[in-house]
Amino acid sequence: MADKVNVYIKAIHTDESGNEEIIETKSKGEWSKRESVNYIVYEENVKESGYDSSMIKIDGDKISVVKKNKADKITTKMGFKTGITEETDFNVYGGSLKLRFDTKFIRVFETADDLKLAMQYDIIMNGAFASKNTMEIKVEKIKG
Repeated sequence: MADKVNVYIKAIHTDESGNEEIIETKSKGEWSKRESVNYIVYEENVKESGYDSSMIKIDGDKISVVKKNKADKITTKMGFKTGITEETDFNVYGGSLKLRFDTKFIRVFETADDLKLAMQYDIIMNGAFASKNTMEIKVEKIKG
């Protein structure tokens, strides 16, 4: 059974010149666990992100993210694992970008009522460094 949750995400993107872009979101979602794997499904703002729903799968130190825009039939899958570089086609309106995620670290902290995830990764686009990224995700069960 899935628990209703609030999902807070803070991402900091730093380009090669040191310019930072900070993105913070809060969404409603559901958190379920099967065996030792956590699943967080939440709504996104399609106007801001281009997607209407996302799913985060946390399996030990491997994170998988699937973003969908159901109306436009766009799906993007991303994978993160400490010390591993994963490549994906990041689908956007009108096409896709070849991205690689070079994951530096992932930390997961879980209690009965919340889950916290911290990660750092570089994005390489078309073979060139695009940004250094830190992301914090906090999932809190909604009481009552």
